[in-house]
Amino acid sequence: MKLWIGNLTPGVTRDAIEALVLKYTGAPCVLVEFIDEQEVHPAALVEVKDANLLTLQMMEQRLNGMFWMEHKLSVHVLSFTDESNEADAQRERERRGDAAP
Repeated sequence: MKLWIGNLTPGVTRDAIEALVLKYTGAPCVLVEFIDEQEVHPAALVEVKDANLLTLQMMEQRLNGMFWMEHKLSVHVLSFTDESNEADAQRERERRGDAAP
């Protein structure tokens, strides 16, 4: 799971984003990955050390709408799940209490 931070100031650095996240949430970043860095309003995907969904949701509430570096931030939690057929089959086996194949 990662935080998507949008509407960033062009030219913002990884260090600045890491400092923002640490200052306002107390959580250190593991990875900052820029998206559309050359656009007028770039974004970044931020991975936070040892963060679970609840932690990221609290961080989203804290940062979303914040005015930072002359822009109002748009922050959202991105969670990726395994929706493959094998994952569905595994969940069904667990629901029935069957042993793994």
